[in-house]
Amino acid sequence: MIDTGRLRRSWAELIPLAWPVMLSRFGILFMAIVDVAMLGRQAGTEQLAFFALGMTVALPVMITGIGATTGILARAAQAHGRADTAALRQVFRDGLMWAATIGALALAVILSIGPLLHFVGHRPEMIAGTLPVARALAPGAFIQILFVACAFWLEATGRTRPALYGMIVANIVNIALNTILIGEMGAVGAAWATNAARLSVLLILLSVVLTRPEIRAKAGAAMSELGPIAKIGAAGGVAYFFETMAFAALGQFAGLLGTSELAAYSIAHNLEAALFMVALGLSVAAAVRVGAAAGRGNLPQARFDAFAALALALMVIAALGAILVLFAQPVASLFSAEAALLARVTPLFAVLAFSLLFDAGQVVMGQCARALGDTWLLTGCYFVGFWCVMVPAGYILSMMTPLAEMGLFVATGLGCAVTFLMLLVRIVRLTQV
Repeated sequence: MIDTGRLRRSWAELIPLAWPVMLSRFGILFMAIVDVAMLGRQAGTEQLAFFALGMTVALPVMITGIGATTGILARAAQAHGRADTAALRQVFRDGLMWAATIGALALAVILSIGPLLHFVGHRPEMIAGTLPVARALAPGAFIQILFVACAFWLEATGRTRPALYGMIVANIVNIALNTILIGEMGAVGAAWATNAARLSVLLILLSVVLTRPEIRAKAGAAMSELGPIAKIGAAGGVAYFFETMAFAALGQFAGLLGTSELAAYSIAHNLEAALFMVALGLSVAAAVRVGAAAGRGNLPQARFDAFAALALALMVIAALGAILVLFAQPVASLFSAEAALLARVTPLFAVLAFSLLFDAGQVVMGQCARALGDTWLLTGCYFVGFWCVMVPAGYILSMMTPLAEMGLFVATGLGCAVTFLMLLVRIVRLTQV
């Protein structure tokens, strides 16, 4: 029998944590959308292509780096749950050092992508235009990883609004600087505008963290947190890499299908990414609750909070998916006025809405598992779900059946469903008393 009163109380504590995270993560996505829109209007197709190719290199590296900082969220939530001020301070210090190291590695990788572009076989003129953009984006990856590290620490202690307010400022800075720099520098100008915007939000969050009583208090000595942060983070980074590259592979399959198929897939995938931010926000809030319960040694409460968050995420995503299906035509019309393209896009929404349920489930369960300290077994679940199921299924269903781009969303649902079920089992085992 479900204790509905306990469930409502859990949701009442979860939602105030979740909605600022949803909006702050959407702010990151919105910044990228603005860059593309302003480049397309002010600098033309060629500069937009340079920026897009530069982002295809920088984004997977940056997302992998962000995944490598997830240990900060887990360890800070556990320390917060047991009211250990000394450990909280140590998590921030060691976590920031770890994030700076990962950020420096990301910076070095992005600066070294020239040979990769040549190996892939891009045209010399495309490489010549893309390399300056990638090099300009590289410092932004370093800054973004530090920003997320600070955001994770604050969110783990229940303070989810500073990252949202910072992202609002960052988007204003980005738009203002794009207006000035794109006309003079094209795609490189957009990259530097993004860097400045990211720096603004990093400085805001650093100023908030450094004034927190947990950081300023003269607490006793704590054991180093670098090892646990690195252990969780290394596994998290690899898991994020598997997921990011799997979706990149689906994008490549869409490109092989043809121009119309790629356009339809891109529109639906962008909507998928926007709705996913809701589940992502709930997953971070769930990790905070689960980590805090685990820090207190209350594993039954950790399990309850994980499944309460899962139930809420599935209900919200189901409602949003239903709205998307009901208003498929007007929503698709926001992206294109071409009747032929709209006819391809709108049928995708029903499959997308269904696959998003499993995508929401896997991200909530994955973050909860990290909050409980799970590492490489969790990463193995992502490898199996995304690379042993989703990518092969995507190729078969899109390239070898009449489903075409719809097959890519069917494959997404299959891969996420397998991942979700494995993570469900992990949560049950991790919370056994």
